[in-house]
Amino acid sequence: MTQRDTLQLGIDGFSYGDLYDPFKLKALTGAFDRFVEERDPGLLTEFDEYRACRGEGMAPEKISELLVRMAPFVGSFLARLFNLEEYRSAQMRRIVAEMETVFRFRNEVVGKEAAKRFKREKLEDWDIVALKRQFNSLLEALAEDLSDREKAV
Repeated sequence: MTQRDTLQLGIDGFSYGDLYDPFKLKALTGAFDRFVEERDPGLLTEFDEYRACRGEGMAPEKISELLVRMAPFVGSFLARLFNLEEYRSAQMRRIVAEMETVFRFRNEVVGKEAAKRFKREKLEDWDIVALKRQFNSLLEALAEDLSDREKAV
């Protein structure tokens, strides 16, 4: 038995093999459109306009903003399609918790200290090269894992 025979999709009426069939992919696109329309009909209307012109005549910023707004729906639909909704939800919770930690630190520690400590400082008086060297030395000495530099900081 192949993966095509065993993988069960999470959208009724579709099987794994349908992902290789252009006609079924068109039907799956229709299912996606209904999925978006149930949640944000205006967004689907905008996306249909984009599809019709393929972005011709649209400002790049407008295209980008539209695609960014559509992305969560693509993620939700794919998670449902491949029965990954629980995994996706858990991953989203981890990301939110990590971002909350980073922004809480930034707002509560860095922001308050910066306002007090550097109020009268002038950036042009700083030796940026030396500061970067000192910062990198501290980071290398204290961080356990430098593969994700932002997280290490």
